[in-house]
Amino acid sequence: MEQLFAKYGIEIVVGMIASVLIVIVARIVYFSYFQGNKDNG
Repeated sequence: MEQLFAKYGIEIVVGMIASVLIVIVARIVYFSYFQGNKDNG
C-alpha cells in the first residue's frame, strides 16, 4: 500500500490540482458568458 501511494501519490496530487484549476476556469468562463449574455439581452 505504501509503495502504491509512493508510486501514484504525485499523480493523485496533480490530479487534484488540475481538478481545482478546471473548476476555477469553468466558473470564470461561465460567469463571463453569463454577464455577456445579460449585456446582450
